[in-house]
Amino acid sequence: MNNMLFEDRQRKIIELLERQGSVRVDSLANYLGVSKVTVRKHLDLLSKQIPITRVRGGAISSTRGTSYEPIYDEKSTQNLEIKKRIGSFAASLVQSGETLMLDSGSTTWHVAFSLLGRSGLTVVTSDIKIALLLADSSKIEVYLAGGKVRPHLFSIIGRSAEEFIKGFNVDKLFLGADAIDIERGITNANAEEAYLKQEMIRSANEVIVVTDSSKFNKVSLAHVCDFSQINHVITDKNIPKEYKGILNEKNIKLSLV
Repeated sequence: MNNMLFEDRQRKIIELLERQGSVRVDSLANYLGVSKVTVRKHLDLLSKQIPITRVRGGAISSTRGTSYEPIYDEKSTQNLEIKKRIGSFAASLVQSGETLMLDSGSTTWHVAFSLLGRSGLTVVTSDIKIALLLADSSKIEVYLAGGKVRPHLFSIIGRSAEEFIKGFNVDKLFLGADAIDIERGITNANAEEAYLKQEMIRSANEVIVVTDSSKFNKVSLAHVCDFSQINHVITDKNIPKEYKGILNEKNIKLSLV
């Protein structure tokens, strides 16, 4: 595509942004057959013409539908200190000898990080980065679901992953969330991943949601679960006030860190 006209390249970038919600400079350079410098110029120009936001390594659409999901690099830098606190607190609830399931995501990664150095644990996950992190520990037994890899998100989805998860019964599930709403419960931007999360919930004795407060009062594409399926929510002190009452009414433990 290196002979593509300037206007055609702009149109292709816009189409990808509308379909994916985000684009990366390196991927666009390969796709369009141009240099990264040229791609950055395109993105800089587009950011002045249409509702997109330039981020490190790419751009994201500012018009975000229910299927929008930021790439991992963007997720990992958002509300970082809060995620660290959530991860540390969540890990403090884990007892030696327990079996755990860690959902994919940057917040659950911090739960895994806070488990390093612990012993006598078994961890089941659908997150490649979490598995790689814990694989360096000889004291934690790690199981990674097999299936389709989500590009730029490092999570595993698909029927084979769902069947894999069905084979386990765990003490605690640490569940991430794209969106939480009083009426809709927990929802996810990707339908296939929502199915996998549902299998995780069915496999766990205790479901612990780990998420920062920015995910509340939002709705994403696919339903994951209702509040009735949750035992505990760990979030930060900026959670909307109405959720404190709702969680209390439903006998869901709330921990603010």
